[in-house]
Amino acid sequence: NNSIRRFFDIIPANNQNLKAVLRFFYFNAELNTIPEASLHQWKSKDNIIWDFVGADSRSISSNYVEKMSINKFERWTLATATAPAITCPANITVNSNLNGCKASVSFAATATGIPTAVVTYKIGNMVINSPRVFSKGTTFVTATASNGVTPDASCTFTVTVLCGGSNPFTTTPVEETFKTGMEKLSISAMPNPSKHYFTLHIKSSDPGPITIRVLDAVGRLVTIKPNVAANSTFYLGHNYRPGNYYIQAIQAKEKLTLKLIKKVY
Repeated sequence: NNSIRRFFDIIPANNQNLKAVLRFFYFNAELNTIPEASLHQWKSKDNIIWDFVGADSRSISSNYVEKMSINKFERWTLATATAPAITCPANITVNSNLNGCKASVSFAATATGIPTAVVTYKIGNMVINSPRVFSKGTTFVTATASNGVTPDASCTFTVTVLCGGSNPFTTTPVEETFKTGMEKLSISAMPNPSKHYFTLHIKSSDPGPITIRVLDAVGRLVTIKPNVAANSTFYLGHNYRPGNYYIQAIQAKEKLTLKLIKKVY
């Protein structure tokens, strides 16, 4: 059952704030095909429910797994623990179903790992839950699975809310620069279409950082560049496959979108 059937059952009289170290040794014969690198310490009060504790250090050559700063001894064993893996839902596009061109959307990523992983969803640094009310446009959601075994696993999906079946992308003829009513932020790409790469020009009267995102024709994230300086130029797209792409420039509350066309070389 992917565990070593030998226990430490240590309950000393002074069983609080021990700050103890437990180095759990094992024999190779006990492994029974269990990968040594997957062994972690677990503890239980009743030998029925086992809580994952982890490992601070290990030695495969000396056959031990060590955990430090233990404040209370109960019943301990070694068992398999694996880092999480996660699969995000497909990108979601819905029509608005609430006032203000908003929509209540449910979503769920699937995660595996031992112990069972906990999935957390974020928009930027803000933690969200499902269902969630999304505003008009495209929102990027990051899902992260954690279970105490490193590394965590993450994936990203988008939620696009349409108003009356409108196009999720705001586009104008290629080569045109996008501007707000106050002309604070603008982006342009040249050449466009391009067989090789695009030269992106970003202009803004606001010195704050700009996030650049590139999506493919179905809304999947291709490239993200945070903290791009205003009034700068950089190159992208040399490794893009032929097709249509949508580049978004986001600064504070402003978001502009430009269509890129990558042609066959």
